[in-house]
Amino acid sequence: MKKGRILLSFSKMRDDKLETLGNTVVLGMKANPDFPNPSPIIADFETTMLSFTKAISDAKSRDKLKITIRNDVRATVESMLTSLANYVTYTSNGDRAMMMGSGFPLNNITPGIPPVLSIYSFNLVLGKNPGELLASAKSSGAADMHMYQIAPAPLAGPKDFETLYRSASKLLLTGLVPNKMYAVRMGAIAGNGQVVYTDTLTKAPQ
Repeated sequence: MKKGRILLSFSKMRDDKLETLGNTVVLGMKANPDFPNPSPIIADFETTMLSFTKAISDAKSRDKLKITIRNDVRATVESMLTSLANYVTYTSNGDRAMMMGSGFPLNNITPGIPPVLSIYSFNLVLGKNPGELLASAKSSGAADMHMYQIAPAPLAGPKDFETLYRSASKLLLTGLVPNKMYAVRMGAIAGNGQVVYTDTLTKAPQ
C-alpha cells in the first residue's frame, strides 16, 4: 500500500472548516492507542479548540479586539495541528489506515517518496537569551520533517531523549537550565518512514 500524507493546507481553510477539522482530530486522537504520546497533548489541543469556537462566535460582532483575539487563537490552532500532523505521520510510518484514524485528511494515493539520503552539517550553538540552544542541520533528499531530540547529559540511552517534531531544519530550544549540559541530536524523516540521525552533540546553555 502506498504511503499516506496529511494535507497541511490549514492556513487556507475558512474558520468554520478549520474548527470542524480541529474537532475531528480531537475525536480521532483522543485515547487513540495508535497515537499514545501526541505533542501537543490532546487535552491541551481540545482546550484551544474550545477557545477557538468561542473566539469565532465573539468575532461575529466585528469588534476589532475580538477579531484580533480570534486571529491569534487561530494561529495557535494551525501551529498545534501542524505539530500533531507531523507526529501522526512519523508514528504511523505512513500507514494510511492508521493515519485516517487520527481524523486528518489524507492525499490521494501517489507514488512513493524518495528516501532521505543524508543529514549533515549538524550544529548546536548558544541562543541569544539564557537557557537557549539553537540546533540546525542540512538534509538531502525528500525530508518530510525533522525531529529534535534533547536530554540532560550524560546520556544513558536513546530512551532518555525528549523528542520534538518540526518541518524546519532549525529549532531554538528554550527553557533549558543555564550551565547544565545537554545532549542533542537531530533526525531527518522521509515520507516512506526512513529516518537518518546526526551524531549527538553536547552543550551547556548560558
